[in-house]
Amino acid sequence: MTNEDHLDEAISRGIIQPEQATALRELSGTPTDDSKKFFPEPHSKMALDAEDDESFRFVSGFNDIFLALGVIMLLYGLSTSNLSSGMQGHLIAAAILWGLAEIFAGWLKRALPSMIVAAAFVYHVLNIISIYLDGRELAGFAILDFLGEGSSDAVSWYVLVAGIAAALAIYMRFKLPFALFLAGFQVVLMAVIEAIKQLDPATYPYFIPFLFAIGLIMFALAMQFDMADRFRLNRLSDNAFWLHLLASPLIVHSIMWQSAIWTIGARSADPSSGWIEIATPLAIIVLVVFVALMIVALIIDRRAMLVSSFIYVSVAVTYFITQQGDFISAAGFTPVLIGAAIIAMGVGWRRLRRMIFTILPLASIEPRLPPIKS
Repeated sequence: MTNEDHLDEAISRGIIQPEQATALRELSGTPTDDSKKFFPEPHSKMALDAEDDESFRFVSGFNDIFLALGVIMLLYGLSTSNLSSGMQGHLIAAAILWGLAEIFAGWLKRALPSMIVAAAFVYHVLNIISIYLDGRELAGFAILDFLGEGSSDAVSWYVLVAGIAAALAIYMRFKLPFALFLAGFQVVLMAVIEAIKQLDPATYPYFIPFLFAIGLIMFALAMQFDMADRFRLNRLSDNAFWLHLLASPLIVHSIMWQSAIWTIGARSADPSSGWIEIATPLAIIVLVVFVALMIVALIIDRRAMLVSSFIYVSVAVTYFITQQGDFISAAGFTPVLIGAAIIAMGVGWRRLRRMIFTILPLASIEPRLPPIKS
C-alpha cells in the first residue's frame, strides 16, 4: 500500500479526493487522524489477523509502566503531604493532572498513565464539588448520605453529574476510551442510587429488570462503536471494549439473579420443595443461560460476557459434581474443568465463530459484525 506522503501528494495534485484517501487508509489498516488507536504505532489489518481477535493493550512498552509508576508516586506524595486536601488542594491537584493528561494522553498517547491520570482527575473533581456543596470531601460521606438518609441528599446527584462531566471532558479533549468507562460507571452509579432512594415494597420486583435495562443501554452503545469499526482498526473498538466491560456484569448478573428469583418463587409454592429441588433446576438454568451468552459473545466477538458469568458456571458445575461425590473433590476439580474449558474456547474461538455463523441465520447482520477469520 502507498504511504502517507504519496496520499498527501495525490490529494494536493487533485489526483484523488480526501474521501478517497481516507478510504485507502482504512483499507490499508492505517488509522485516520480523527479515529486513530490510542497508541503511537498503527495497527495494520495484517497485524490484526495475526494477533488476538479482540486486540486491546493497556501498555505499548515498559515506558508506559515506568510513567504510570511516576504518576502513582506523585499522587501518593500529594495525598500524604496534604497538598491535595481542601478546596485549594483539590483544585491544584486537578490542574496538575490536566497538565499531565495533556502530556500522556494528548502528546505521547500512552494508555496506562493516561488512564490513571483520568481516574485521579475525576476523583479530585468529585471532591471539589463535594466540598463546595457540603463542605466535606468524599471520605467524609457515609453510604447513607448518598442514599438520601443524611443531610446531603442532593449532594450525591450533583457530585456524580460533575464527575460524569469531568470524564466526558477528558474524552472530548483526548479521545481516551477509558474515560467513557469512567463516565458510564458514574451514570450507572447515579441511576442505582436514585432507584434505591425510590424503592418501596411495591417496586422491589422491578429493581433487577432496571439494572438489566441499564446494561442493555450500555451494550447498545458499545455495539454502535463496534459496528462503526468492524475491523477494529481505530479507537472506536477501544470505546466499545470499555462499554462492554461495563455492560456485561449488569446484563449477566441481572439475568442470573432474576432466574434465581423465578426458580425459587416457583418452587416455594410447594411446601415440600427443599433446597435440592430448587438447586437442580437453577443450576440447569445457569448452564443454559451461559450457553446463550456464549453464542452472543461469539456472534459479536466479545468475551466480556463470558468472564462475567464464569462464577455462576463454576457454582453450577460444582453442584453437579457434588451430586456424584464429596464436596472437597468437587471444589478441587471444578477449577480444572472450568480452566480447561476457557483454554479450549480461547484456542478454538475462531472455529467456534465460524460454526455459529454456519448454523444460525446471521447473513443479514454479518456485514456489520467483526469479520470471520480463518
